[in-house]
Amino acid sequence: MDLAEFYANYDHADGFGSLAGGRLNPHRGGDVPHDAGTPIPTYEPITITLNRWHDGLGWIAEGVTPAGRYIGFRHMLGQSPHPIGTELPKAGIVGPVGASGTLANGDHLCTTNASGPGGVLGDPNLVSDPWPYIEAAISGTAAAGRPTPAEEARKREEHMRTIIINGKEFGGTGAGYVLNTDDLTAKPIANLGELLALEAQGWKRAVLNPKDFNEVLATYRIHKV
Repeated sequence: MDLAEFYANYDHADGFGSLAGGRLNPHRGGDVPHDAGTPIPTYEPITITLNRWHDGLGWIAEGVTPAGRYIGFRHMLGQSPHPIGTELPKAGIVGPVGASGTLANGDHLCTTNASGPGGVLGDPNLVSDPWPYIEAAISGTAAAGRPTPAEEARKREEHMRTIIINGKEFGGTGAGYVLNTDDLTAKPIANLGELLALEAQGWKRAVLNPKDFNEVLATYRIHKV
């Protein structure tokens, strides 16, 4: 079974964030039903970072992608045969589909996609919808070491309400900008009062040096106004 065929079974009806089936907490992964023992292909190249038993999630494994995302695999029939540090190519087999752990409901893979290690455990501060990453991999747009379209979309969302401080903290010699990915602009902040007003509205502050700031502008084709 190839990559596209395996993930064609993705359960969109009970996708990321779903409360279907009487869930007490939003679903923090994506389910792919298959018969027990079906080999699970990873949808991006990964290096195994975690491989162990969890009472609720059963046999779990997690690996980091070249782009720094962490893909998790839950409820496997048995422990992944790959020790920590093993490098798997895209479509490499992580382990077998199963229903291990007290939180499993029938044979299936539950996969997670996270911004940091341990996302396989369901940390709501780390996990995000895995489907865009799977879809990009199936369509062939995922590239090792480079952001996928889903990754770029996630970064845009993160930066949408961000105050970028270019150089030093505001009040020093650096200049402050409001980075807005809706209209693809970076607008200068006039004074400290404007900065504090934006923060009161829920905008967050990020400190970037000039090189990083220019890289953000170039990545998202944002222009300064």
